[in-house]
Amino acid sequence: MGARFSSRRPGRAAPAPAPPRGDLVASMQRSASSVGDAFTEAVASASRSVGAFGLEREIASYESKIRARKRQFGVEAYGPLRAADRQALALVFNAARNDISALQAVIDRKRAALAALRDSATPQPARANGGDAADALARALDVPR
Repeated sequence: MGARFSSRRPGRAAPAPAPPRGDLVASMQRSASSVGDAFTEAVASASRSVGAFGLEREIASYESKIRARKRQFGVEAYGPLRAADRQALALVFNAARNDISALQAVIDRKRAALAALRDSATPQPARANGGDAADALARALDVPR
């Protein structure tokens, strides 16, 4: 009867011996470190994605402003063209060209910031002076907000 109530069941293997405590702690530390690194990289990747999306949205907005300015130029140029006033047409054209050039310069800076953001493979540590790597990049490239 004593064999019937034994804590060991027939056919069941003995439990594996526990690893030494030092190995277990070291293994847990390695796992925690790799999880922490993976989490940090995931957060940095998400941050870059959000930053990239914001820059793409701003670029699209400036491209829309350029298209609107070109349409406005067509409306403004109609009168001088109809009257064959070359001097007035030149003034309207130069004003539109300057406006479009300024907007295109902003787009070029934002595209450069976007390329730098996408090329950054490792996250930069947060700055003690109140800003992260994206802010430092924007300041370095003089990207207007």
